[in-house]
Amino acid sequence: MSAALREASDKDLATIWPAARAAHLFSTADEFRAWRDLAPWRVRIDERGDAALLVPWRSHMDLLALKALWCSPGRVPRLLDDVRVVARGHGFSRLVSPLLAEEAVRPYLRGGMEVREEIVALRAAPSAITRATPPDGVRLRRASIGDVKGIAAVEAACFDEFWRHEADDIRRELADARLTLACEGRAVLGYTLSGVSQGNVTLGRLAVAPAAQRRGIARALLSDVAEYAERYGAQAVTLCTQGDNAASRGLYAVCGFRQLPGRLVIAVDR
Repeated sequence: MSAALREASDKDLATIWPAARAAHLFSTADEFRAWRDLAPWRVRIDERGDAALLVPWRSHMDLLALKALWCSPGRVPRLLDDVRVVARGHGFSRLVSPLLAEEAVRPYLRGGMEVREEIVALRAAPSAITRATPPDGVRLRRASIGDVKGIAAVEAACFDEFWRHEADDIRRELADARLTLACEGRAVLGYTLSGVSQGNVTLGRLAVAPAAQRRGIARALLSDVAEYAERYGAQAVTLCTQGDNAASRGLYAVCGFRQLPGRLVIAVDR
């Protein structure tokens, strides 16, 4: 069985670009093209114009994530089968869905996936986020390549295998995002990962090692993100967190974040 989805040509990229731009996946067409050029197999299209963007989920797992899938709901199961052919050809055993609105997941379930996580989206104006300073002995600073091992240790302490970022993931993030560390001496106690998208600052990660929690470090890191958003002139800070993570949701609520309507889900192959 061969995949109906083929690698996208330069002409195909122009066809896909309006959807990628509308989804805020890339800032410019040149950025999209450069991302494709790094690994051309990750951008796929078929004769109908259905398209998929693919990316490894985590460097330590053989999961291939759909960064985006554009097709009619009825076509999703067929396109998932096509993507699975591509995935096997590149050493991946299972697929991870895009982040989906709860009401949009049914075609993915019909296509052989199951819900792995329920996700909620939160938002706050930078001025509404509670400000806090680091506790005594702790300082905040920007991360560099020499901090990868320390950040990876925080990841290992805070997240399970599905969500955890390993050293290779962190190195890539350092090139594309803003990472701020909370340090005590040379020890990395926690960090944030944030970036700018469509006038908002997106908080992609907030993690504090369990042994360092309940000292106000998370609030200080959130305050740093809020100050960054204000300097940038962002309208809001947005983030997603697991629906069943009561501690995380409680922290964000106390610090001024409000949950957006609706629920999101991530599905994986059964």
